[in-house]
Amino acid sequence: TVGTTLGQISFTVTESGVTAAIPAVSVEVVSDGSGDLSFVPDAAAPVLYKIANSSSQTIDIYYTAVADLNGGRLELRKPYSGGSSNFPYFSSSNLSVTQGNGDAASGIGMVSYEGVGEKVSVPLISMNAGDQLRFRYQISSIPSQEGEYKIEISSQSSGLKFGSIKKVGDLSVFVE
Repeated sequence: TVGTTLGQISFTVTESGVTAAIPAVSVEVVSDGSGDLSFVPDAAAPVLYKIANSSSQTIDIYYTAVADLNGGRLELRKPYSGGSSNFPYFSSSNLSVTQGNGDAASGIGMVSYEGVGEKVSVPLISMNAGDQLRFRYQISSIPSQEGEYKIEISSQSSGLKFGSIKKVGDLSVFVE
């Protein structure tokens, strides 16, 4: 039995009177809503560099589901550094949610902007393992304050075992 503890779990395999062909097995326990995050569609790119004060910039953020999802939501928080952010608030005019290839997203509900644009919430009706969403954040001007800005993505499942909000991960935008 794996249980509900998130993380790497190892098992020792034994058979009565026979040497096991595979003596140990390791599995990763993930919560509903877990996924891979990146700035490019099909590669691990957790860091992005932008030039301070540059105008008409776009930041694409990709979320790829690692398991089938039925219900729940994703939350994306705008870039922050040390608890504050000089990035523009999210709104329907500067943030869109589509499939990874840019087509209209299926399997999601009505996107909502919460906390005066500090975060966006995306209801997940149904996603299959491997399905991808793209958050396209269009910025009129990158902040002038240099440093590392974190973008946090969290998920909340409708499942009973993992129903509370869980952090999926962070991506970093470095402003130079």
